[in-house]
Amino acid sequence: MKKWTLLVTLLVAALAASCKKENPTQPSSYDWAICTVTLGMDKLEMVAGGESYVVPAEISAQMLVAKTPLPATLTKDTKLSCEPEGVILCELLETGVRVTPQTVGTATFTVTPTTYTGDPVSCKVTVGEVPPEPQSVSIIKTDSHFHSDGQLYLLEGDSFTFSAIVTSNHGSAMAEKVNWSVVEGTDYASIDAQSGKLTSKTLGSGVASATAKVRATVDGHTDITADVTVKIQPLVKSVSISTSNFLNADNDLITKKGDVKKFRYSVQPTGAYDDIEVVLPKESKVSASRDGSDIVLTMSNTSSPSSTTVTLRSQKNPGASLSFNVFIFDYDGNDIKVGDYVYCADGSFTCTDCGLRYVGSDTNIYVDANGCRTDIPRGILSYWSSFYIGVIASTQTPSLGCLALKYCANKDCEGNLYQYRNFYANDLPGIGLASTHCLVLRKNYSSSPTKWQNQGEQVSITTDTKNGISQSQLSRYLAFSQKSMSEGYTYKSGGNTSHGDFTTYNKCGFVPHMLLAFYSAHLNNVETFKVRPVLEINNYSDAVPKFSGDGSKTTGWFLPGEAEWAEIMTNYKIVNASLSASGGTTFPTGQYFWSTEETGETSVRAYKGVSSGLSIESRTKTDTAYTRAVLYL
Repeated sequence: MKKWTLLVTLLVAALAASCKKENPTQPSSYDWAICTVTLGMDKLEMVAGGESYVVPAEISAQMLVAKTPLPATLTKDTKLSCEPEGVILCELLETGVRVTPQTVGTATFTVTPTTYTGDPVSCKVTVGEVPPEPQSVSIIKTDSHFHSDGQLYLLEGDSFTFSAIVTSNHGSAMAEKVNWSVVEGTDYASIDAQSGKLTSKTLGSGVASATAKVRATVDGHTDITADVTVKIQPLVKSVSISTSNFLNADNDLITKKGDVKKFRYSVQPTGAYDDIEVVLPKESKVSASRDGSDIVLTMSNTSSPSSTTVTLRSQKNPGASLSFNVFIFDYDGNDIKVGDYVYCADGSFTCTDCGLRYVGSDTNIYVDANGCRTDIPRGILSYWSSFYIGVIASTQTPSLGCLALKYCANKDCEGNLYQYRNFYANDLPGIGLASTHCLVLRKNYSSSPTKWQNQGEQVSITTDTKNGISQSQLSRYLAFSQKSMSEGYTYKSGGNTSHGDFTTYNKCGFVPHMLLAFYSAHLNNVETFKVRPVLEINNYSDAVPKFSGDGSKTTGWFLPGEAEWAEIMTNYKIVNASLSASGGTTFPTGQYFWSTEETGETSVRAYKGVSSGLSIESRTKTDTAYTRAVLYL
């Protein structure tokens, strides 16, 4: 029978949809809506001339496919009919049907949905001369406040009206009066004896929850009763975020666009009814959802920086709430971006600006090591001047190949390069490996220009002596010139001489700088061929640690090579603006800066400041230029 009923319902709904043009008064949004009406009883016994009785009824409606709830009331969305006339009088109420007995007989009233498609429901009413005897009473528990355990859950200060059905000795419901009382927990709840309206009292501080017992007693029959347990829950008095380290010390969430952040909250007192909702302002850059016990905040991918306020609020007690600010930036404190500032304190590095982000028209937000937020006027960076080292030119570390010593795993390697193999070992701080480093440009450069060498000499010279001065094996075989890049280096394998290529490592200035420092030290007191900018950098007395082979630290300052200068040139405007804002020395027009890139026996590439940035020029080694150091962090 249920299948037929559902089929008829679907057919009626389909017919309604197909006839929409012929019946334009029917709302199109209700075409596929289904309505359900339930009665508290299907049989009722009454006495002729007796008092009226309200048969409880409920109504619900929803979209058939999407299951979306729709508004519905008994008085507006149903009609009432009664047959035959004269036995009873019926009146449709919001809570049910009021039935008044008139004369002896049997009649049936029917409630039929009108606005939406649904099945009619009926109740058979028998009116007799002799009243039936009450047999039992039961409390109606169809309301959503009743849980599956049959108990009523109620918030402190709320009210609920009970209803009950008295069953006669004939097995039918009867219009019998019921008296209501609270038999346990009178300190927490009271009830109107006639209407059955229960009101819970405000729980005292520290009371997690309370229990009361409500009893329905058939009037004049104290032995016919029914009980129900009422659980009274406290309202939320306070809410807090239970996920540790979700907010900083200022109770702010500092994040970046597109991020997804999860957190959990807790409410007080323990056992309080959890009705917390997430409230966001209109046009917020944050959306909220739930994932099990977590609240999920998703940051917009739209333009930033921006800020918004997120509020957790009790729906029943709006005064119990928690708000925090969300600052959304293009990137957060874990990211390294071109133009970031790098700070040093006690010889240790902070490789980001710890959250320094521009927001608004005249404010920077800086989050210090303790997670505290400080507002600082835009452009004023002197606050950190004592810690300032330089500006980041790039976050990409150039690939540093190890070909030059790849085949020097034994002492047969030509030129005794074996002794230098550890120079290329993978204990370098991430260079050439799959790790993220940033290129830092020193805030200031040398106060006076120097020569590259006092007398030009190609470090990759292939003769044992030059002007009577003996050259080291290092200078003979670890080449840096364009000539050596094309000719390569040699190594022996199985009695055969093979050739390699220096191109991959030559572009990064770090290893050439180290080798040039070894080369200069090998010359002892011979000053002519020592590489001056390398020695100058090695004599820096600031707090920057030198290279130690510890991958968690730094390369120390070195003379830039092709790769480093290329990044500085690419980001020239950002780098120069950052240097200027921090009180550093920018690249002046017309001045030259040295690199490690030899172009011949007597010449080196230099980088000259021009109006549009930097230009690459060849400069004689005995000319003068400035020294500006970089490091990888």
